[in-house]
Amino acid sequence: AGDSGPHEPLHPHLAALPEHKSVYEARRGSEPWETLIARIRDRADDERRERADPGHWDHSAEGHNGEVAAAAAFLAWAEDDAAAAAHARDLLLAIDTDFASNNVWDINIRMPGPLIGYTTAWDFLTAADALSDEESATIEAAITGVTQAFYDTY
Repeated sequence: AGDSGPHEPLHPHLAALPEHKSVYEARRGSEPWETLIARIRDRADDERRERADPGHWDHSAEGHNGEVAAAAAFLAWAEDDAAAAAHARDLLLAIDTDFASNNVWDINIRMPGPLIGYTTAWDFLTAADALSDEESATIEAAITGVTQAFYDTY
């Protein structure tokens, strides 16, 4: 049997599946889950990190920002947390796309942090219905643009 046409993707699907939200809800209030969620909340509260060197794309700052965005987006999805959604959205809309200014010789092993964090955050915010179509397209273009620039170079 052939493909019956385009399918609407389910979100989230990178770090969780839609049905995992009920698993999260069932575990609320129990350990070690509460300790883990406290750590996620702490990470989600972190501020955006700027480039250490204003002239060069910074994998460390982008990795940090991706992790914070992913943590905040998880809370937006799991707890319907509007403030966390706004924080994650702001971080995603501020992705530094100037990858060409990167000057780290071993960037090839440093890229998973930013790319996975940002992509996971986008996936959770999509599942939380926390992005407009325009915001989602802008974020997708930033993530894929940085990814493409990386692959074009390496």
